[in-house]
Amino acid sequence: MLLTEKRDYKLYVDIRQGEGEEESPRNLTELSFSNLELLHEIVMSSLPQQRLPGDDCQKRRYELAYRIYLLEMALEVQKDTLKKSGRIAHLDSSEKSLIHYYLGTALTKMIARRLFQTDYLTHLSAIRQADGRYLNSPGSNRNDMIGAKLTENGYRVWSVKGRSQNSRNAMKIGCREVCDFQAISGGKPEIQAVCMTYYDGGYLNAAVQIPGKSYLKKSRQVSVDFERKSYLRAYYQCVCQLFSKEGERQNYRRDKKFYEDGIVTEIPLFSGGEAEKNRVLRVGISRKLLSCVRDGENGLEDCIQQLCWQETLDREQYMGGDGIYIC
Repeated sequence: MLLTEKRDYKLYVDIRQGEGEEESPRNLTELSFSNLELLHEIVMSSLPQQRLPGDDCQKRRYELAYRIYLLEMALEVQKDTLKKSGRIAHLDSSEKSLIHYYLGTALTKMIARRLFQTDYLTHLSAIRQADGRYLNSPGSNRNDMIGAKLTENGYRVWSVKGRSQNSRNAMKIGCREVCDFQAISGGKPEIQAVCMTYYDGGYLNAAVQIPGKSYLKKSRQVSVDFERKSYLRAYYQCVCQLFSKEGERQNYRRDKKFYEDGIVTEIPLFSGGEAEKNRVLRVGISRKLLSCVRDGENGLEDCIQQLCWQETLDREQYMGGDGIYIC
């Protein structure tokens, strides 16, 4: 499978709400998306590893290329449905778990955006507090994600569970984790949900569980606090790290397809074979947005809301609602 190949995919998402007597009827939704939309979610998947020391853009670009390569090796396509590939069967369980996590993070982000109107989704531990220190999850081995809508001040909590098979235990753990959060920046979470990706009969599926009231009774009553600009900066940091800084060799060029001040960088991807040498992924952003994220300006939210781009139906490009485009 090559994610740079122009095609559409579909994924079935099983949405469940509550449990026991509170459980609502299950809702099975078919989600269709293009290869560029999936690549956009991979690029914009905020991960705890972006906190690691060193901001050399070459390292970040290589890490992204390797992440894409792993997902291409892990998946196959049958018509428009994604399947588990036998190419990674020889990997040990820890290596497979990492791939499942990468895939789960990207698809959770897409599902939260498409089905739950969550414009942004970023890892809790990528967000800085007002004193400059990073937030940490209230426990180990957790994948707590904080979501938000651009036009509203509230926040949502998501837990990512990437698995090789459907796991009720993983869902229960995720429900307990998201219910731990009683307040985010002074307000009650608008949505608390767990998203698990898994294989059923070799085909990739996803399930979303919105926990019932019984989990709230057992929660840790955790509150986290951060500024809106810190949240948005954490979200965009992963893509800004792909662009060279002042003093480094420039790795981008001007591109006016969408923005007057648009710039685009090319990420070299691993070869998919003799016929697919010299593959590149092009990622574009407004130069003003890039500067606002890097310089720590207070006007970051205004900058995002003022972004204007030319809509396109061209299958060669994809513009995300966050203003980052892929081509």
